[in-house]
Amino acid sequence: YIIDANGNTAEYTRFEGGLYPGPGKNYSSSIGLNLQNTLEAKIKSKDKASKLREKLNAKGVIVMPGCFDSLSAKLIEKEGLDVGFMSGFCVSGTLLGTPDVGLVTATEMIERVQQIVNPAPGAAGIADGDNGQGGVHNVARIVRAYEAAGADCIQLEDQVIPKKCGHMENKQVVPLEEA
Repeated sequence: YIIDANGNTAEYTRFEGGLYPGPGKNYSSSIGLNLQNTLEAKIKSKDKASKLREKLNAKGVIVMPGCFDSLSAKLIEKEGLDVGFMSGFCVSGTLLGTPDVGLVTATEMIERVQQIVNPAPGAAGIADGDNGQGGVHNVARIVRAYEAAGADCIQLEDQVIPKKCGHMENKQVVPLEEA
């Protein structure tokens, strides 16, 4: 799902030109990930994604704490919260001790998705995909990788490269025609 600046949601399963074949496929061999995608895990993930979709489409506020590692994911699940948000700011801060200015690599973010999702199977995970790590081919690859890693939803930003954290000043976005 994509959430725009106004909070509107839309299912996004395909990029222009058909670069993204759709959800539910195992892309681990094509992107070099070593994942165990069991049928049981996929069923649980679909259930979480369905519940998340219902929450996103409902009116009201969703309590969605920032999640940056396995322990924070377990704490979110232990408190009975249904959704955690893996923010680039949290990951960059805990991994590098820096603001989210695009220093964390795609590989590090994908690994962090796995580290968050696996220990907390009961909570849905929304993962920060930054600006997709580049052009449309990079975006397609990061979406497939996050999906294979277990993310239930991905947030993509429309910032130009180099990007800045969403709450920092002087951000620039791509033209509407490109977004």
